[in-house]
Amino acid sequence: MSIAEGYKSGEANKSEVVENIRAKLEEILKLMVNFPDEVCVHVSQGERTTIFKIDCSKRNFGRILGSRGKMISSIRNVALALTARHGVRSIVEIPYFTERDAEN
Repeated sequence: MSIAEGYKSGEANKSEVVENIRAKLEEILKLMVNFPDEVCVHVSQGERTTIFKIDCSKRNFGRILGSRGKMISSIRNVALALTARHGVRSIVEIPYFTERDAEN
């Protein structure tokens, strides 16, 4: 069952929507990277905003970020489109690695 099919009737609550979208984002990210076992998406929900935090290793970071940030921008757009349809505001965060981290 796709995300859209499961929620057409409006039966699902916010936590079900968020969990299903988290699983789909994680699935997409794992298909993009070279080391899929090192990618995980965590969710933290606030009063009005849901934050999807991508946890990945340094060696997967470049694939997720993409050239000039195009891949992460696309991932954020997909997450925003999926959550907005259900009245949920979302943000996708990625880890920050400094140049010193990249050298190690």
